[in-house]
Amino acid sequence: MRSGRLVHVLPSESRMPPKPPDQPHSPPRSACATTIQARPRLNIERLLGRDVVGSATTHAPDIAEMFADKRVLVTGAGGSIGSELCRQLAEYGPSRLILVDNSENNLFDIDNAIRGQIGYRASPCLVDTRERVSLARLFSSERPEVVFHAAAYKHVPMTELHPAAAIRNNVFGTQRLCEAAVAHGVGRFVMVSTDKAVNPTNIMGASKRLAEMVVHEHALRAPDSQFVCVRFGNVLGSRGSVLHTFYRQIEAGGPITVTHRGVTRFFMTIPEAVGLLIQAGAKGRSHHVLLLEMGEPVRIYDLAERMIRAMGRTLDDIKIELIGLRPGEKLFEELLLDHEVTTSSGISGVLSAVAKPMNSRLLERVLDNLALAVRDADHESIRRILAATTNYQPTGVPANSSPEAAEAERRTASR
Repeated sequence: MRSGRLVHVLPSESRMPPKPPDQPHSPPRSACATTIQARPRLNIERLLGRDVVGSATTHAPDIAEMFADKRVLVTGAGGSIGSELCRQLAEYGPSRLILVDNSENNLFDIDNAIRGQIGYRASPCLVDTRERVSLARLFSSERPEVVFHAAAYKHVPMTELHPAAAIRNNVFGTQRLCEAAVAHGVGRFVMVSTDKAVNPTNIMGASKRLAEMVVHEHALRAPDSQFVCVRFGNVLGSRGSVLHTFYRQIEAGGPITVTHRGVTRFFMTIPEAVGLLIQAGAKGRSHHVLLLEMGEPVRIYDLAERMIRAMGRTLDDIKIELIGLRPGEKLFEELLLDHEVTTSSGISGVLSAVAKPMNSRLLERVLDNLALAVRDADHESIRRILAATTNYQPTGVPANSSPEAAEAERRTASR
């Protein structure tokens, strides 16, 4: 699937009085998830330019049965996605909800929030997924039946500065977790990936693409289990979301900084993201990648203008400054690799693509070589290995090139 026509965010009144968010499709948010959705003056769903995919199906009896009385483990449990996932999973009545995070503060917050729902059945675990011994002890003691892997380094600028740390966390953390899952007979494993993994131009996307390969390879080792990947677009309201940046810049009187006039992104809300994860955990199949039908990509420049108006300001009050694409950033994102073909997922609003696993011995050699490069902090070798394995190719376009030039670049890249 290629990026389609651009969506121009619809104009609104230049002044919009503050009002509480009106989100009939969205379940209540976790108290520990600090998101833009808590802002009383902004309704983020109105910025999507499409209908929100409802979450009613996640409350269907067949979904609930998949998690009721099960031992469910969530990594990155204290993050914006992980915390909302934990809150919703708690409603299904798991026998144990294992909260895994390597941030003590995040873990403390989500544990306090969840204990109000399920009490002693919440099990906070301060564990780093990169540590084999710690994971082995955790899986031996907690015996999870379902694993949701949401922990990752996700910020493109940070991972560009620290490639070795990104690979260590996103690739080898996933590998260690998959190994533990296979060794302890986990029935269902779901990993959060990103559209940046498709034809990646940055370390974060390339690391998540390789992590996808790791998950698919472990599915071969556990034919009786389901190992599934879920590709997210940009999640509106999550930590690090562009909306947080825009909100702060508007509150400060501007300017809003946009990297390029032609940049577009696919967007989804936190409830949509969590609903997709729950559906994947209940119905996903090995060697499949699930994607939400997110409509057409949204132009970030239009999103900035929309936010200015939605917050009761005018374009004369708040200026928009073009600052240029940062290292690793793309003008547009894609959802599918060239060889991936979508099929029916059996889930409303969700697409499924069959993945092509990498040869197991070749992947093993790649990971061995990558481990040496990470150990030595050899960033040149890391980038070379990623380029050969994931089609990683850094690129960029001047900040002030026209939207027409951006569209021409899009068409060229899609050939």
